[in-house]
Order: sequence, then C-alpha cells, then structure tokens
Amino acid sequence: MKCNCRLGMRLSEHKCREKGLETNCPICGDLLFTSSAAVRALPCGHFMHSACFQLYCMITLHEQYSSDS
Repeated sequence: MKCNCRLGMRLSEHKCREKGLETNCPICGDLLFTSSAAVRALPCGHFMHSACFQLYCMITLHEQYSSDS
C-alpha cells in the first residue's frame, strides 16, 4: 500500500501515489491525511475533499457555460 489509505474494493485499480493523502486539498488547502471530511480519489491518482470537488465542478461548469454565451 503506497498511498497510505484504504479504498473500497471497486477502486482496486486506482492509480496509487506514494503518500497520496499526505498533501493538502488543492481547493481549500487543508491537510487531507488528518481531515475528518470525506476524500475523493480522482482517476489521475490525486485526492481532494469530496465537497471541494463538487464545488470545483460547479464553478467550472458555470464558467464554461458563461463563456459559451
């Protein structure tokens, strides 16, 4: 186990990054390893808080549709 976390069986093929949770959430800056908030594993192997991911997606979609007008 390189990424120092346990993931569900359905994520057995995740891209493992050594000490992947010993980093800060790229959105809010909080340390993921000691956080009590849910963490999401991204397909690229990075991690961020689930709530931060949802917020980021909403902002990105809003900006994308705003620029299309």
